[in-house]
Amino acid sequence: MDLLDAEVLATLQHDILRPSVIEQAIALALKELSPRRQDVAREAIERELALVRAECDRLAEGICRGGPLGVLLERLTRRQARRVPLERQLRRPSRDRGSYGRP
Repeated sequence: MDLLDAEVLATLQHDILRPSVIEQAIALALKELSPRRQDVAREAIERELALVRAECDRLAEGICRGGPLGVLLERLTRRQARRVPLERQLRRPSRDRGSYGRP
């Protein structure tokens, strides 16, 4: 067991905890947390939600007009199931819009 522990620690020290690996991980994290990246992601969610809501409206209108009830209800249920998590994502508070250590 001591040999295995030593091997794991050596791997961590030589492969993972190298400055170049840590710098790359930090750069990727900062890019992911950037305000612009968050704005782009939010805009994509808003666009998809608008499409889902419009489709729900069309399906509800089809039901009101006497379309094939079973098919329309099943499609409406699926679209509403997609709408709920999208709305939840938009209600989530956005991360701090600070610069995360960058000027």
